[in-house]
Amino acid sequence: MKNPLATAVVRSPPIHGGLASVRWVNMEFRVLGPIEVCDGERSLPLGGFRQRLVLGVLLLYPNRVLTTDWLVDAVWGEDPPRTARKTLQVYMSRLRALLGPTAIEATATGYAARLSPADIDSFRFEQLAEQGGRLLATDASAAARVLRQALALWRGMP
Repeated sequence: MKNPLATAVVRSPPIHGGLASVRWVNMEFRVLGPIEVCDGERSLPLGGFRQRLVLGVLLLYPNRVLTTDWLVDAVWGEDPPRTARKTLQVYMSRLRALLGPTAIEATATGYAARLSPADIDSFRFEQLAEQGGRLLATDASAAARVLRQALALWRGMP
């Protein structure tokens, strides 16, 4: 059986339009390590493995509609259970209850996480890494500081 994480990373979802992003106050979405959502200093209870996986996949593609079929394939692989679509709806309902009704938008074809990429640690990591790379040519000390900030975003074993 294929690893659902590998499926989610290898195959890009079809694009069905972008959505306006929402900037959360005190909400941080962490994917550089175990998937975690922090509301200020409090870590929110995200549920079991597959529900966390659904959130993680949505966070990889913020403000993009991911089709229900693509999400089912990403979460369950090539042989999903008959109840996969209904279970996905339950996961989305639970995540919306936890994160707020506007956090995950349901569309005619799928779902989208409505948030600013600045709220996701992986996007901040990429920005800091690019900034550090640019600084290398002119100020190695500043580059080292910025690159350390980027690495500090990782939690656990990379």
